[in-house]
Amino acid sequence: MQVRADSETDYSATVENPSGEAVTFRWSAARGTFQTDKEEIPLARYRAPHTPGKDVITVAARRGTRTVSSQSIEIEIVPAGGVDSLVSPIEPVGAQPAGNVPKIVSIDPAPERCSSFQPCLVNVTADWAHGGQNDNQRLYVLVSFESTHFVQSFPHPTDRSGWRADGVFVGQVGDKLGTPFQVCVVASSSALLRGSRLADFPPGPSVCRAVTRGVAPR
Repeated sequence: MQVRADSETDYSATVENPSGEAVTFRWSAARGTFQTDKEEIPLARYRAPHTPGKDVITVAARRGTRTVSSQSIEIEIVPAGGVDSLVSPIEPVGAQPAGNVPKIVSIDPAPERCSSFQPCLVNVTADWAHGGQNDNQRLYVLVSFESTHFVQSFPHPTDRSGWRADGVFVGQVGDKLGTPFQVCVVASSSALLRGSRLADFPPGPSVCRAVTRGVAPR
């Protein structure tokens, strides 16, 4: 996940808050800086440092002075004129982005078995040969509903090309039986935070499988 030196990037985050209590978000970076308009809004603008290297950015959800959840990711700061990092190969319109395309091997248990009264928690197994044309890609599992995409998990490797994501939520308690979703695995060089809610699907080779939460009554 790369960011140009001395550039600005917007990051967002979400947190499960069933109690409805007030939550604020605190953003920090080991080297760069963050600017926020309001702590109650999970959106911040990151300013990368002037020099290349690694940086770690963190967002913490807080109730009062107590941190209730936090997430950190490592990013790479590349030179502002780093041609190798910033120029993409020209591809035909509609072509898959450069990189190895992941495959979904299984989703277990099947979301079709989920009740509307319980969380629909599944495990996703994928096959993806890391590397190829873009060694900076990282694997993510997203669950999409209509035009919104929820970053659910960062799968961990199980063997040379096998990956597994445990604890992926499909929808939420109270969803009607038969509600359609897409479970997607994407290899992206974009910096994504677990729990983020995206309006645009992240760039990179991807595969999606259509599922439904429970079986619609006849």
